[in-house]
Amino acid sequence: MSGEKRKFYRMPMEHLAEFREYDLSKSDSELIPSKVKDVSGGGVLFESTIALQVGSLIKVKLNLPGWHKHKTEFIKPDWKSTNEPLVTLGHVARVEELKEGELYEIGIIFTCIDEDHRNALTKYIEDLKAESAA
Repeated sequence: MSGEKRKFYRMPMEHLAEFREYDLSKSDSELIPSKVKDVSGGGVLFESTIALQVGSLIKVKLNLPGWHKHKTEFIKPDWKSTNEPLVTLGHVARVEELKEGELYEIGIIFTCIDEDHRNALTKYIEDLKAESAA
């Protein structure tokens, strides 16, 4: 029996993301760029030059090309010409300092994600996993 307790498969990847502490008074222009290390249907791990507090509520904008083609909408746009980011809220589950005062690894658990978006993200990851195994 495996010791893995995760509900979702984590896919290593290097895509861009943006984040900020969730605050309705702030605009998306205040999002901080970061690099995704891995993503799953349950959360994301990324690098940041800013240390966050465990438990903080974070807005995350993931730029994952093609994830939205798996959405189950009644009317779908042309997914090849659209690059819609996945936007969700999550809580900081862990923070690890990689370079003292300069670089941090931030683990986010999605806590406010549309279930259709979660399902589309999970299918997107399954497709990537299948492609990498081929």
